Amino acid sequence: MQPLTPPTADVLDRLDRFLGPALLAIPPGRERRLAATYVRGLLGPSERKNAERIARQARGVERAPAFERDLTEMMVPGAQSPWR
Repeated sequence: MQPLTPPTADVLDRLDRFLGPALLAIPPGRERRLAATYVRGLLGPSERKNAERIARQARGVERAPAFERDLTEMMVPGAQSPWR
């Protein structure tokens, strides 16, 4: 399988404009930033799309335990998140 290429700056700008109205439904702050990071991460070059890989890619590091946990908790059923 051929490696995926990262989205261009133009694609990310268009995505941000598209997501803007939807993200307004989420209270400003941490949850909104996490939601935007997660959606951007779905377009990233990683073949496996999960919270851990998206967090690492967003931070540009091999391990980002706190950020990985935040993204994972945002999507866990029963957690207090307006994202679901």
